[in-house]
Amino acid sequence: MEAQLEKLSKILEALESDELPLDQSLQKFEEGIRLTKSCQAMLEASEKKISQLLSTERAE
Repeated sequence: MEAQLEKLSKILEALESDELPLDQSLQKFEEGIRLTKSCQAMLEASEKKISQLLSTERAE
């Protein structure tokens, strides 16, 4: 996940620089959306696992 966050950070820097042509900006934006969704899915899976671990621990 850290690698994806690093890529996302670089994409944001590139988009904020206003130096990219429109077509490259759109490609970067699309890539950023994909990375964001992937990171969200990983976070949700981690939260679910933590909840399961906590509920298992409480049951013991």
